[in-house]
Amino acid sequence: MDILTYIELLVSFTGWVLFMILNSIYNAIRGLWWRMNGVHWQIISCKEPETYGRCAHIKRILFRYTIDGFTKGPECVFVTVHEGFARPECVFQDDCSLYSITSTEAVFIQVKSSPDDALSADFLWLGQYNSAWKLIAIPLNQFNKLVEQMEGDDAKIIFLYNQARCGGTLVTAFFKETGRCVCFNEPTCLSTVCKRIYTDRIWQGATARRIFRNTIRMLCKTTM
Repeated sequence: MDILTYIELLVSFTGWVLFMILNSIYNAIRGLWWRMNGVHWQIISCKEPETYGRCAHIKRILFRYTIDGFTKGPECVFVTVHEGFARPECVFQDDCSLYSITSTEAVFIQVKSSPDDALSADFLWLGQYNSAWKLIAIPLNQFNKLVEQMEGDDAKIIFLYNQARCGGTLVTAFFKETGRCVCFNEPTCLSTVCKRIYTDRIWQGATARRIFRNTIRMLCKTTM
């Protein structure tokens, strides 16, 4: 690499570090404000069965920043503000898709433009990142309940293992060209679930299978 490339990388990395620091400060101040105005306690109560009807926490995105997918977590790349609470079924809208699974919640993105802008990208996480307008967070226990109430379908699912520079993006493009397949290349939600299963002792056995199954079903809801 030449000197200009090194400078570009240094500037990008410096910008990312600065963004992470400022975003952490913002999240701390926002968290304090949410405690003062009651939003924090509403978020906690969203886990309770009796609050299922309003357990979806909607946050509007003010700003986003990442460097080549180095960080994909919703709180790491998006700066958000509280907008309100809604029924979890709101994520069944065509403009919503599952983005990430954290240790406590399922995070969806809602796009302002056409849903195809997010779903047709070469990498699903990149299309979602670029098109996201709002984040919708649902506690995992309520997410499981929501998915398990969905009607079943007989769609066939094919998983392709890939690694860096293996040609997976090209193969995905071939599948899309048939017009008979809906393809998701590098969905963050599956990556985060797999990471949790391997690193978190709580996510084992039946719990891991349940989360993984429900994540796949929700990810594929656009094909139903």
